[in-house]
Amino acid sequence: MSRPKRIWRRMSLLQYLFQSLFHSLFQLAPVALAAVGLPGQGTSAADTAAAPHTLLAVVRDAGSHGRINPSIVAAGDTSERYAAYIPSAYTPGRHWPILLIMDPGGNALAAARKFRDGAERNGYVALSSYNTASDGPVQPNLRALNAMLADVQSAVAVDTLRIYLAGYSGTARIAWAVTPSLAPHIAGIIGFAAGLPARPDALWLRVHDLGHAAFYGGAGTTDFNYDEVRELASVLDTFPTRHHVAFYAGRHGWAPAVVCGQALDWMELDAMRRGLRPRDDSVIAQWRAARTADALLLAENGHAAAAAEAFRALVADLRGLGEVRDLIRLGDSLAATSAARREMKGDEQALRWEERERDRYESFAARARAANALPSLAQSVDALDLRAVQHQAADSTDLQRSLAAQRVLAFIVSLTGFYEPRAAITARNPKFALAWLDVANAIRPDGATVCWERAQAYAQLERHADAMAALRCAIASGGVDVQDLTGESAFDPIRTDSAFTALVAELRLKPPPVDSD
Repeated sequence: MSRPKRIWRRMSLLQYLFQSLFHSLFQLAPVALAAVGLPGQGTSAADTAAAPHTLLAVVRDAGSHGRINPSIVAAGDTSERYAAYIPSAYTPGRHWPILLIMDPGGNALAAARKFRDGAERNGYVALSSYNTASDGPVQPNLRALNAMLADVQSAVAVDTLRIYLAGYSGTARIAWAVTPSLAPHIAGIIGFAAGLPARPDALWLRVHDLGHAAFYGGAGTTDFNYDEVRELASVLDTFPTRHHVAFYAGRHGWAPAVVCGQALDWMELDAMRRGLRPRDDSVIAQWRAARTADALLLAENGHAAAAAEAFRALVADLRGLGEVRDLIRLGDSLAATSAARREMKGDEQALRWEERERDRYESFAARARAANALPSLAQSVDALDLRAVQHQAADSTDLQRSLAAQRVLAFIVSLTGFYEPRAAITARNPKFALAWLDVANAIRPDGATVCWERAQAYAQLERHADAMAALRCAIASGGVDVQDLTGESAFDPIRTDSAFTALVAELRLKPPPVDSD
């Protein structure tokens, strides 16, 4: 078994450990969805006096529709905050599909912006949490989902058979994991940059009833989880789960906004197929025309195999919604060309090379963990053959090998810049953590995560000035807030340092997020 699968299994232990909790913690949510009365036409005076930062007030303020409301405090749990988008066409006289967004770093506003256009186009009420997180305890995510579910039912006439979950990386796995407990209310999962929450994939799907939920997902072509998402697509092809998996240029993270919008467009097709919304032939025709144009453009640019796959996916998208024989013929004719066969062969060769490079890291990391130390940075770079991989990544003459090399580098950075040092910091071995971070820094200098982990390691060593410099580097990325500093126990050794307390005070004065529109 290749290293990606073994690491992914190790990183998924939290999902295994909390499987028993998902049902117990979420068992009340379906009851609430079924039993809570939908907002009526009449409201009390107390209702109309809702505070301006509540979802109910935002829903009733037509002037706030059509833009992201950046900071809503949950009515039932004031520790929970989220951003909300109410489509400009909102009226209280119909039931609305709901999109609950879980960013793995709690970057609610940025995540909401990814789905804004699609939510407006398709009429979704979208809520995006500031409290969701990846690579840690699952309970914060469950609390965030429960808080948003409770709020939206109190403020909006919810279509209780059309609730959608969206996440990427660890929160995409959580979306898969909680869906069985929320069946049949979850109509779809939108998940990028990750596979299922447990291995093997086929077994997980076989033993979990998803309640007919559909799936739209994907990964960037330089995402270190690209191969995992490809494997997920292959697994889903063997199950009745309705799905569409897209690949696009980009690193590990949310898909581009246009792809996030297409995910909601695709969910509309699925809702029509299931009778959850009226059929609209113009929407079907628009999807068919746009995706046909995308496939033909791939073919024109010399990507015959990718174009053939795009036609295959389009046939699946339109199954039960229209005539597809002409699309089948187009896909088959492209797949039969020598250009497609060459492309597929090159892709397979690049993936095998990528697997060998990941296995090289496996051997290197296993030796380092056994010794509880790394060789010098120069020796580590040589052992991983990083300069050759970087050269391959920059080689534009072989695109498939270049993309594979970029994924290898991203893979190594994710491990040496986060997972390995995090384990070392937890084990109170900050010098080992710093050695791992030096490797990551040799690939991607002064990355935000590397700076953040360095700050924790330096804090454990009580190297105050170095810790503060690393914190400033991390904060410059825009992804660190005051809760991160006050809630991280690794900073306890420097918490009373005047520079640290001044930094906390500075972040407290930072203005709240606002929507750019």
